[in-house]
Amino acid sequence: MREAVARVLYSGLLITVLMACRGTFVPHYSVGNRSGVNPALPTQRVQTFTDVTETVVQVRESPERIVCLHLMCIDILAELDLEPVGMNGGLVEMAMNSVYFGDRARSFGQIGGHGEPNLEQLLILEPDVTIGHQIQLSHQRQTLETITPLYLMKVETYTEAVSNLQAVGKMLGSEEKAEAAAWHFLDKFRAYRAKSPRTHSVMVMQGSPSRYFVATNQSLVGSTLAELTPYPWRLGYNSASAINWTTYSFEEILSVDPDFIFIINSSRAPDLISGLKTHRLWQTLTAVKRSQVFALEEDQIGGLSSGTRSLGQLLDDIMTTMYPDVFPEPLP
Repeated sequence: MREAVARVLYSGLLITVLMACRGTFVPHYSVGNRSGVNPALPTQRVQTFTDVTETVVQVRESPERIVCLHLMCIDILAELDLEPVGMNGGLVEMAMNSVYFGDRARSFGQIGGHGEPNLEQLLILEPDVTIGHQIQLSHQRQTLETITPLYLMKVETYTEAVSNLQAVGKMLGSEEKAEAAAWHFLDKFRAYRAKSPRTHSVMVMQGSPSRYFVATNQSLVGSTLAELTPYPWRLGYNSASAINWTTYSFEEILSVDPDFIFIINSSRAPDLISGLKTHRLWQTLTAVKRSQVFALEEDQIGGLSSGTRSLGQLLDDIMTTMYPDVFPEPLP
């Protein structure tokens, strides 16, 4: 308890000192459940939005300096052909993915901190708005709002991914691009749904050989695939991660025995497929016996899907692999 109080006091002191050093910076204000804008600019036109936490967030009109603290934000800005002024340092490698920004991401500002963003680095970027995940940042709202308007989202279904894209597009003055990207994804998804034979069960997993997770049908990936093909992985009593992926034992996986298995490989983690091959029960799975286990490289699909762009890429890879006779090429 004492450590938590100390962190809060330190954060407040740090912000005060940094603002005093900058001299010209006037803090954002926060009243009740409303995030504010710079009171030193009384003539500045603002717009209001309600985020997933039911907080009303005020953002200057046509904001340009966007900070991303979650991959959802990276996905959305890539769809809108906009670049963030900065991002969490842990997102840089993913943002350099060809699905998103490629080498351009090297020039984006970086914010350090594990779980809690570095306040000094965030303040220096002078963001017009900062976008993050509800679970990641809700408890830090009071501190962060002294620096930046904070807009929080979550994404567990493809409809939420579309809604997030549309909301941020409206906020950033890119409604037409947001609508075009949303309809491009929806047309692709609905075409896959209409033409899918739905004859193969599938499992998507990621992690390391010592600790792996399965996307449940309450996750973005699982709930979307469940509309296209049998996807029997439920959350049930298992403890879930923040994005509703969970652990399954080999016995539980074998009891379902999926026809296809897709494994998201990360360059930052030990090779999961090689590790799984050492387990006796893994070798008894139908998908393994039929050589229907496929790697999905993060740089191929944009990491763990968190928005319409990466989700569309994931669907292309999975549907063309499972049903090549129906989908010899990815749908446009």
